[in-house]
Amino acid sequence: MNRGPIPLPLHLNLAHSCWQSALLGWHASKLGWPIWSPAFQHNASEFSATQNIAEFPAALTREIQNRAAQFQRGIQMYHAHPFRRTLPIAKTIWQRGTTRLLDYGMGQNTQPLLMIPSLVNRAYILDLLPDKSFMHYLAKNGFHPMLVDWDAPGEAEKDFGLSDYVTDRLLPVYDFILSQHQMPPHVMGYCMGGNFALALAQLTPQKPRSLTLMATAWDFHAAGMPRFTADKAQQLLHMVNTTGELSVEWLQSFFSALDPFGAVEKFMRFAEKDMQSDSAKLFVALEDWLSDGVPLTPRVTADTMQNWYAHNTPARGQWEIAGQKILPQTLGIPTLAVLPQHDRIVSPASAAALATLIPGALSLSPHLGHIGMMVSRDADKMVWEPVVNWLKNQD
Repeated sequence: MNRGPIPLPLHLNLAHSCWQSALLGWHASKLGWPIWSPAFQHNASEFSATQNIAEFPAALTREIQNRAAQFQRGIQMYHAHPFRRTLPIAKTIWQRGTTRLLDYGMGQNTQPLLMIPSLVNRAYILDLLPDKSFMHYLAKNGFHPMLVDWDAPGEAEKDFGLSDYVTDRLLPVYDFILSQHQMPPHVMGYCMGGNFALALAQLTPQKPRSLTLMATAWDFHAAGMPRFTADKAQQLLHMVNTTGELSVEWLQSFFSALDPFGAVEKFMRFAEKDMQSDSAKLFVALEDWLSDGVPLTPRVTADTMQNWYAHNTPARGQWEIAGQKILPQTLGIPTLAVLPQHDRIVSPASAAALATLIPGALSLSPHLGHIGMMVSRDADKMVWEPVVNWLKNQD
């Protein structure tokens, strides 16, 4: 695996362009060009009154050079860091194609729980480090958790769309769990996995004991969601049908646009860390996971980027799996929706649109981000513990 941030040229060029624009803005202001924001006008006037303006361009250039050096130093320190995630892989108890079901049970006669992650990133974000493992937390708190590991599409999955992943992978996994445990499991979905979980809950005759949807998008045109037009979707599909997949680099570029300077800022902060600290090791583990993405098949690309993002089929009641419209308002299952309030990937408004449709659904709104609810220092208290308490009340 190549260490990121991916795609590295994008982040380097973005940082360079942004910082250099400060110099251009300075020179433009000297020529009398207006400052766009009134708030900045006040700051600029205050600055001009207290600083030696003649020395400012040189000082600004030094600051740009210092920030660029710190950003590059952070990347180099990350690339050179010796830490590698070495957690043992859980036992595989079911497999078809590249999809596996991993068993995190601890041997007790506990309630089965099926966790479904996104297709876009690797499943091990749910079992990242010994003290950052939602799967082990569930196992220690009275459940028999099992995790779907999609892996990258193989020969069997290269022509898959979302319907195929549900009918040829998730439904057989669910039936396997029923046969092994003689009771329906709790079902959880994280990110895109929540959409899968919703479809599974509607399509299976023997309903799950409960449904937990964690940062699951539904209204793709809600406030805070990235805009992706039908024309852009058509251009993307033309490219993907030529290359045979939607690359990890394209996906990372798409999500980076939601917080364009985020990677620059976090690597600058990393450069100041103690490289022996647990914080530095967590940073490395998380960045390695982000770099370890998987491509999407052409049909999954059409189902998501065209049907979801461009045409908003879920919120319009037009999203279909195996020929059936997925309609959350028809569910009669105890449901908890986790809506992270600082989520840049799935806006709270998009996820809340799903929660409001499901009869009797409860919501949990932690002040965390999309990934932070699985790996931050407050994840266990703000998300894991209340989720487990809710699950225990569904018996």
